[in-house]
Amino acid sequence: MFEEIATTVNVSREGFYFLTERQQYEVGMRLMVTLPYHSPRAPSDRAYFAQVVRIELLENGQRGIAIQLLSSIAE
Repeated sequence: MFEEIATTVNVSREGFYFLTERQQYEVGMRLMVTLPYHSPRAPSDRAYFAQVVRIELLENGQRGIAIQLLSSIAE
């Protein structure tokens, strides 16, 4: 298990895309994500169950990770 705070590159109703240097992500991996994320927590922050649907290996050594939001988590 790990935590990561990353800046999104692209966001839609169904998911989002971000860049990372981590190699732990795998297609099909289930995640719990907060979108948007604020520290300290803001009223607009929402938690979701999500899944990795695509990984792009980029020339600069980073990876582009596409995430599909599956369902919101009631808090």
